[in-house]
Amino acid sequence: MTNNQTQKARNLIESILQDIRFGIRMLLRNRGFTLVAVLTLALGVGANTAVFSVIYGVLLRPLPYRNGKQLVVLHQRATLANVTDMQFSAKDFFDYRDQNQTLE
Repeated sequence: MTNNQTQKARNLIESILQDIRFGIRMLLRNRGFTLVAVLTLALGVGANTAVFSVIYGVLLRPLPYRNGKQLVVLHQRATLANVTDMQFSAKDFFDYRDQNQTLE
């Protein structure tokens, strides 16, 4: 580093430290604003943590099954009744299970 670059780095650090000291003085002078700002930040961080915890737990965490990537979802349609996602009856389930040739 040249002498000029070293001086610029020192000036930058000194300027940042002055800004931090000024910010602390202003926060101490306006205690009401400081309290509102700190509470707002705390609520924001807490809300983000809660949302991302739920997203991880529901969407991102691996499934608790062996070979979870090989799971499939079966849907049944009743086109004449205009139903696109009909539930399987127990009899249908056992018929599909017994006649299955491709799924484990």
